Amino acid sequence: MPRQILFISGARGFTVNAIMKDLTTEGYDVQFAQPDIVAVNDLHGYTPEAYIFYIDTDLSVIAPALLDLTQKVASSRVKTNLYVVGSEADIDQAKAMLPEGFGVYTFVKPLDVKLLISAINRNMNDIALNRDHKSILLVDDDPTLLHAMNSWLSEKYTVFMANSGMNAISFLSRTTVDLILLDYEMPVVSGLQVFEMLKGEPSTKDIPVIFLTGKNDKNTIVKVLAAKPERYLLKSLPPKDLLKSIDEFFMWNNL
Repeated sequence: MPRQILFISGARGFTVNAIMKDLTTEGYDVQFAQPDIVAVNDLHGYTPEAYIFYIDTDLSVIAPALLDLTQKVASSRVKTNLYVVGSEADIDQAKAMLPEGFGVYTFVKPLDVKLLISAINRNMNDIALNRDHKSILLVDDDPTLLHAMNSWLSEKYTVFMANSGMNAISFLSRTTVDLILLDYEMPVVSGLQVFEMLKGEPSTKDIPVIFLTGKNDKNTIVKVLAAKPERYLLKSLPPKDLLKSIDEFFMWNNL
């Protein structure tokens, strides 16, 4: 399936059509959208791996669409990149609008299409190489278990660790992951409270959560399942069974 690119511009003039044609020739599936929030979000299942924002009108008019797109890229669980094309003044103004530290690739008009395509190809290849290397956040107040699980999972997955619920929340405000393994029984802020906070935030509500529990009694399991996590896993699982469960989760959910 061709990799998908959304090309955002005020109008499909000669230059825009030529760039889109070159991208299509390179093997990309390119779709066009006007620079407004509704058009950018009304994609009907189209899932771009790259966005090209071609500035051809007053930036102050299209700024809301650019900022919305920036948020979409920053919060996406699927790695995407944003490319902005415009005059030097437009690019300086656009970069001043973006959140501090947000990465964006910029190209000054007149555009060298070969340079743009080269950058996209390079980044797409990096995305493809890392796509199967899923990331997991482990959240547990037990340092021994935390480091043991890290050693079990890190050969196959990119693993991050947090030793409290609030540290997990802080981490997720800066970084997104593919899965959270969350201790249900934690002091101060329980796993259930962390779960509810995550599901209440737009940037984290779609990250799947699997509860970890050291108890296998009926009352505990009923409470765990009542929160409706993706599933739960017992902390007493042997390492090979834990890894198998994580592998199966990603496979069954096509993540």
